[in-house]
Amino acid sequence: MKTKLLLTTILTQLLVIGHAQIEFSPAEIEKMNNEIEIEAARLKDSLSANMQDGYANPEIVIAFSIDTFKIEQICAKKMEIDFSTSGMVHAIYEATAGYDKLLNKYYKELINKLSETDKEILKTAQRNWIAYRDNEIKVIEMMSEEKYSGGGTIQRIFIAHRIQDLTKTRVLDLFDYVVNLPEAE
Repeated sequence: MKTKLLLTTILTQLLVIGHAQIEFSPAEIEKMNNEIEIEAARLKDSLSANMQDGYANPEIVIAFSIDTFKIEQICAKKMEIDFSTSGMVHAIYEATAGYDKLLNKYYKELINKLSETDKEILKTAQRNWIAYRDNEIKVIEMMSEEKYSGGGTIQRIFIAHRIQDLTKTRVLDLFDYVVNLPEAE
C-alpha cells in the first residue's frame, strides 16, 4: 500500500511539473494491448518449444517472461507515441507500477512456500528492502538536483528509470528465489 501511494505521489508531482502529455484513448490502449497480446502469444510458443531442462518450474519462467515482456512493450509503445519528457516519465512510472504488481505476486508466491520461521525472515527482509528503497529514492532525487547533476528536464527521466530499476531488481531477486524452489512432492 505504501508503495502504491509513494509511486502515485511521485508520478503526480512529475506530471504537474512536466509538459503536456498525450492522453491515450481507451481504443488506443486496447489496440496496443491487442498487439502486445499477439506478440506475447508468439513469445510464449517460442519459449515453450525451446525451454531447456534445468528449471524446476518452467511454467513460472514462461509466465515471468511474458509478464515482463508485456510491461516493457507497453512502455516502449507509449514512448514511441509520446516521446516528450512527461510522456516518457509517465510511461516509465506505469511500467514501475507493473513491476510492483509482479513484486507482490512473487513475494506472495515465495512466502506461501516457506515454513513459518522462514516466512518471518522473508518478511523482515522485505520490510528492510522497502526502507532501503524509500531512502534510495531520496538519494536519487537529491543527486538529480541541479547542484549535483547540472539539472535539466532529462533528470526526470533519470529519476524515473532509477526508481524503476530498484523495483525491477527486487522483482528479479524474488523471482529467482521462486523459480529455484524444488517442485512440491
